[in-house]
Amino acid sequence: MENIGQCRLCQTYGELRLSHIIPKFVFRFQRSRSVTPLRSHLVPDRPVQDSGKLYFLCDKCEERFSSWETAFKREVYDPLHAGSLDSVRYGPWLLKFAVSLSWRGLRATIETEETTPPKIKFAAATIETKKSWRDFLLDKRGHPGDYPQYIFPLESLAKTSDTTAPVNFASYIHRVAAAGIWHDPGRGALFSFSMLCSIAVIGVIALRNAHGWGERLHVRSGLIKVTSRIPPPEVIGMIKAQANDHLNMSRQLSERQKTLDSEAFSKDEEKALQSGYLQIMALDVARATKGDPQELAKLSRTVLRATRNKKQ
Repeated sequence: MENIGQCRLCQTYGELRLSHIIPKFVFRFQRSRSVTPLRSHLVPDRPVQDSGKLYFLCDKCEERFSSWETAFKREVYDPLHAGSLDSVRYGPWLLKFAVSLSWRGLRATIETEETTPPKIKFAAATIETKKSWRDFLLDKRGHPGDYPQYIFPLESLAKTSDTTAPVNFASYIHRVAAAGIWHDPGRGALFSFSMLCSIAVIGVIALRNAHGWGERLHVRSGLIKVTSRIPPPEVIGMIKAQANDHLNMSRQLSERQKTLDSEAFSKDEEKALQSGYLQIMALDVARATKGDPQELAKLSRTVLRATRNKKQ
């Protein structure tokens, strides 16, 4: 069935595509690495078959975004997850990709919150941001204005020994895709975020102090070093809060769904080993237990059992 409306980007009227807010290749990566069904934090008992989509863009704008997504997947995403990326020199496509994510996350969050009680009136605070990002994506201006973009590879952060991090902190970083708006009034920060399984893309809307944020993405070219990019406290605070939300979601699962997840894990321990799930879980267990011998021994037995099955 056709859906006729105004394209959110070019604002022409016509048939709208059912557009992914987070690129589809991220969901495919999640699914390939997940032992248990993927779940929405809104309705955790109902497994999801795809990431969030809205009737958002016309064909022309969808294709515009697709070209930047293809470049990012080829140059950054796939090499990072293959463990072969130490640094990447990027061209104009990277800032375009980042702004497209931040703009989508911002617009989608505002439209979704029209049907729910918002914690903050984002729409009024982001009028100029949306316009600057939109004009940049449409080549009506040469840069995103006062609303810069940052990309943070999160491998180093996932290995943190910070015991105030939620028990699922590494699991959230490596395996969750999400987009939205984060407000940290204490630090004077408001930004759009996109979590892409081990990578965070941040579009700044307001920021009192940029100290510790590092180098923003450049318009023409630049260099990203994977191991040295540590997010600032505002972003780490957002990730901790989002990880907590997902932890609470997992606790809301019905007993039947918990049993199904447990059975899926037991049935496919080899996939759990190959996907890196057990290694990620080890990071969380080691941090949460502060290296408690009994908990670590329990995890080691699980890993050895999965290894034995793989060899057989």
